[in-house]
Amino acid sequence: MITVKNIKMAYNDDVVIDGLDISVASGEIVALTGPSGCGKSTLLRGLAGYQSITTDEFAIDGTQIAPNSQQHREAIFSVFNEFSWIHGLTVLEHIELPFSGEHYSEQIRNTPDAPAVRGGAENALGKRTVLNPLEALELVGLADEAEKTPYELGIGQLQRAKLATIFVRDWQVLLLDTPDDHMSTESQELVAGLIKKHVGKRCAIIVPKDESFVTQLGGTVMELSQ
Repeated sequence: MITVKNIKMAYNDDVVIDGLDISVASGEIVALTGPSGCGKSTLLRGLAGYQSITTDEFAIDGTQIAPNSQQHREAIFSVFNEFSWIHGLTVLEHIELPFSGEHYSEQIRNTPDAPAVRGGAENALGKRTVLNPLEALELVGLADEAEKTPYELGIGQLQRAKLATIFVRDWQVLLLDTPDDHMSTESQELVAGLIKKHVGKRCAIIVPKDESFVTQLGGTVMELSQ
């Protein structure tokens, strides 16, 4: 699904990654592990297009693409800890924000059974790759918090709200940086199960916070060294 060869990345003139190859198959979830400072999040940011990356090959589903191209932005979706909450917007409005206006309307029109919400999200997840925003919040257990502002939520709830964004747009490759951070064991189990189910025949690369989350994901471990 995604193959990137001879990855080279630097941070402030210091080489962080030099000559790394990564290949993730359709349906596979890869967990990047390793000591702090080994370049896990840096690699993820490079693959997402947020940091400069040099490669010999960057291919998705067998097609060579250029980092930060339109093709790249459509194929890869990422969620990092740096998430901007806008004062005055509700949690639901934040999830709707990337799809406001005509683009949002098109997404909803093309979502079968939309706007089916409350009670149908779990079933909907197994049938399609794009849910409407309220369904996504229901899926992560936050439907009742939809009209609250982010500042009224706990830190674990905010983490789940960020992750709701992965269900409201289509992608081929999912990149997640410490999605299990600030979560209870119960929430980690919920999120791990949702990620596994939602990836389906696509793929994901994840930097976990806790080793237990790696076990819950049941994916392939790729350990980076300093």
